[in-house]
Amino acid sequence: LLLGCASVLTVSTWGATAEVAGQPSLLQQVIVAATLLKLVFEVQTLSHASDRRSTALKRMAVIMRGELRRITEARFVLLVVGGLVLPLALIFKVLPATLATGVTLTILGTLLAGELFERYLFFRAAPASRMPGGLR
Repeated sequence: LLLGCASVLTVSTWGATAEVAGQPSLLQQVIVAATLLKLVFEVQTLSHASDRRSTALKRMAVIMRGELRRITEARFVLLVVGGLVLPLALIFKVLPATLATGVTLTILGTLLAGELFERYLFFRAAPASRMPGGLR
């Protein structure tokens, strides 16, 4: 949802005049709403580090808060910048309309980088799954 909206927003502002590109849009609002939902989900996932039982979610959260902390922090920073700060700057017209195309491209780039970090974290922090039956 985030990358799709960011992609459409970037393409729609690419050929538009500065006045049109600088106007708040529904896509910007969807990006902000989806980012807030994603942040709630991500923080809830990291909160499993304090669980009493040893579960797969706890192991993932401990690794993400421990040895993969810098990547986790970078992932959150990219999500906040690309999904909240920049879209809200466009919505509230904090930035000049002439920068709209560059800002939407930056939104897309930061969200894409954040999603790539998320994939990296998932595959590095997820416990290895076992195949049923085993080898004989």
